[in-house]
Amino acid sequence: MKIGVIADIHSNLSAFKAVLEDMPRVDQIVCAGDLVGYAAEPNEVVDLAKSKRLQVVMGNHDYAAVTRDARGFNPLAAQAALWTADKLTIENFKF
Repeated sequence: MKIGVIADIHSNLSAFKAVLEDMPRVDQIVCAGDLVGYAAEPNEVVDLAKSKRLQVVMGNHDYAAVTRDARGFNPLAAQAALWTADKLTIENFKF
């Protein structure tokens, strides 16, 4: 079984798509954290991750978006996490 590992997508849909297109054929893709955060397309990134059946480990930015707890983040990262929390759909929030 071939497993592809990615991390730190941070809601960057175009980069996420490029990585998936460039990745050799694998049986499973695992995201080692931070699927969302910073960039402006968190729902689109989560939708694509769901459609590709990714296994996702919750990273610190994912956690901050889900819990709205950005303690320890710099001001820009905290603002991005809270913005992401406001933008995620209920379905993607649960993912």
